Amino acid sequence: MAQSAKGKARAARLVTLVLGLGLPLTPLPAEAPRDSVSDAPDPATGAVKVRICPDADDRPGGAPCEAPAGFELRARVVGEGSPAVVFDTGLGDNLTTWRALPDRIATHVRVVTYDRAGLGESDPGGRDRSGVRVVRELRALLAALKVEPPYILVGHSLGGLHLLIFADRYPQDVAGLVFLDPTTAEMFGSLETEEGWETYKSQMEGYPEGVRAEGLASRQRLRTVRGLGDPPDLPAVVISGTKPPFIPEEQREAMAEQGLTEETWRQAQTRKIGHHRDLAEHFPRGRFVAAEEAHHYVHWDQPELVLEEILALVRELQQPPESPPARP
Repeated sequence: MAQSAKGKARAARLVTLVLGLGLPLTPLPAEAPRDSVSDAPDPATGAVKVRICPDADDRPGGAPCEAPAGFELRARVVGEGSPAVVFDTGLGDNLTTWRALPDRIATHVRVVTYDRAGLGESDPGGRDRSGVRVVRELRALLAALKVEPPYILVGHSLGGLHLLIFADRYPQDVAGLVFLDPTTAEMFGSLETEEGWETYKSQMEGYPEGVRAEGLASRQRLRTVRGLGDPPDLPAVVISGTKPPFIPEEQREAMAEQGLTEETWRQAQTRKIGHHRDLAEHFPRGRFVAAEEAHHYVHWDQPELVLEEILALVRELQQPPESPPARP
């Protein structure tokens, strides 16, 4: 039976959700799969719980952040040197998703990974999981860890939206941006329709509460990004996973019943890559990089490429500014 136009539209929205926000085709693992290298460091080794008070600016006298005020986030800091590299994960992920990447970068500069509120081993952060709230919490965490700005921010998937909000609100704290197969606001116009929003909410059913809370803040987060001003004049690298999505064999029949054909996936992938190119062009010093052997998790599929791009940006920013030419 031929699929209806309405069914095709619904299938296209689901594909966009999977590609753009990184909704997994299988349940989220409690921890990211480890590297195949037997001596790869545990990505959570040395992580600590840090109490933050993201509303401290509103508290009289700048009272210290002590229990019962605030809440705790799990964070890990390794290495020395600046600019510090700060990682922000995709939807529902925790700091283990980065595998060995932070430790390899830490041989050059300081590196921070963390679990957003409600994810991993961090405390819930309250009902407000908007992008503005998340970046405020991250800034409070970095202050509590005494990690000095400016930072190179690295964001995967949903984390890419947080990078945009952080750079807009705190441009003085940002030295550069690295987007890893990021979500962009252009991917989700359908969330502004009631049917699209209901489809999206149904996809979030069954996920852990922290993941659902992040997902259900998507509308507000996307509206915030659409309302941002011109991007700051920062170096920005957008790495796009251009390899077609992998669909487990056991799920293909069920997904085909929902109208998720190979052609639907191909078209959505093409649109996603186009949005990534547009994001790179949005920045005065933006650059697009195609990760041709990577799916959505580019830092899993092509870690060497991600490492190379981050360290290239580190080296660029560590160069002393050029002196103006001497006056005759």
